[in-house]
Amino acid sequence: MGVFWIPIVCSLGCYVMITWIVVAIVNGKTARAKAHAEVQARMVDRFGTAPEFIEFLHTVEGRAFMGAVEKTQQRTALDRVVGGFNKAVVMACLGIGFITLYCVPDTRWEGFIITGLILFTLGIGFLLAALLSLKLSRNWGLVGTTQSDES
Repeated sequence: MGVFWIPIVCSLGCYVMITWIVVAIVNGKTARAKAHAEVQARMVDRFGTAPEFIEFLHTVEGRAFMGAVEKTQQRTALDRVVGGFNKAVVMACLGIGFITLYCVPDTRWEGFIITGLILFTLGIGFLLAALLSLKLSRNWGLVGTTQSDES
């Protein structure tokens, strides 16, 4: 009777874990958006009128502030592209691992080859998506093409 509950508990535990991860990611993004909104609100409070803000942007500090904002956008775009490459490598390696397990005579189970091919194909898909993201980010000016732009 106890063995009957193992798959149910494991399945529910898996769903709870996935839900917890998604909630943590969403809460992190919400906190970052809130902090960004606070910074913008402080900027609006600091500069009562548009001419004051424009005058600030013409100063050395204003140009440094805008440069920091541009660097943040570039870093975010670059982090997403690198994350795509990371996913591609992990998925492809997992796929190759499962395909290798299928090739071992003692562990020859059809589920390994199916899982391996799906994971490997997903890895190739993530690789193509990351390459496309990199190309689009360069075309849109979010990611520089030289080393001096990225540092």
